[in-house]
Amino acid sequence: MTAEAVLGWFFAVVLALVALGAAAEVRRRFRLARRGVAAEATVVAFTVRRDTDGTPRHFPVVTFTLADGSTVEAESPTGTPHTPADGVGDRLGIVYDPRAPRKITVTSLDPGHTGCGMITAMVICAAGAAYGSFALTGELLSR
Repeated sequence: MTAEAVLGWFFAVVLALVALGAAAEVRRRFRLARRGVAAEATVVAFTVRRDTDGTPRHFPVVTFTLADGSTVEAESPTGTPHTPADGVGDRLGIVYDPRAPRKITVTSLDPGHTGCGMITAMVICAAGAAYGSFALTGELLSR
């Protein structure tokens, strides 16, 4: 196998893994949009993590009450790079999965249009993976 073929397969695998990750996120977002339950939550804390470029991202941790009266604490999977306008003790809207209530989306951080971007990223990565595995290597087509 030539160096170009190895490089082509490497990029194909990396892009395929990125496409799978994007597909999982799209599935999570559409599942919440389809069967999620809207609720009001109270911000109890913020988890701060850094992006790969060192930018801090603030992820709200909220509590909310289910229909059966039980209280759930959950962290938003979506963070914001700037100091959030909502502080500890503030109330905000969320959507949660009734089958797994700790899976939430904060509506002000994820207004719904980001799913389109994830689908676009998934398609581009899948196309890149196909191009890398077939066009770059030529190995599969020549056999």
